[in-house]
Amino acid sequence: MCAIDGMGGVGKTSLAVHLAQRLAGRFPDAQLYLDLHAHTAGTRPMSPTAALDKLLRALDIPGERIPADLDDRAGLWRAEVARRRAVLVLDNAADAGQVRPLLPGAAGSFVLITARRRLVGLEAADSFSPLMCCQAVTRSRFSRRSWARTGPAPSRPPPRR
Repeated sequence: MCAIDGMGGVGKTSLAVHLAQRLAGRFPDAQLYLDLHAHTAGTRPMSPTAALDKLLRALDIPGERIPADLDDRAGLWRAEVARRRAVLVLDNAADAGQVRPLLPGAAGSFVLITARRRLVGLEAADSFSPLMCCQAVTRSRFSRRSWARTGPAPSRPPPRR
């Protein structure tokens, strides 16, 4: 699980969707996107119950099989996702309480979460800002190019002459 946080307009959603597209081959059973509307003008944040309804329907679970109770709905979601390798983008999250019931219980899936504030309380989440991700990618690309061009960095600088 990876949480990407930062102020509005910095590219969190674009980064999460791009990463999900890049990871889709590793998660062939489902690629899901859900906007949780935490900061959408004129729209209330989506409740976990409503979010689970949308996610279960996206997995082709008929409405009559979806329980009304939040805990039962979350249990069905986790059971369904446990049988799949899925990548899930939870965009525009309000807080950890909104997201926690939506998290798969099995290790075969990967979740990308975007939020304006750091989601304190999601124990397993690695948190990043888009700037941190871009810096890491830039360093990685530079290092690979330098390595390919010059070989490994010397363990100490060459002697001065």
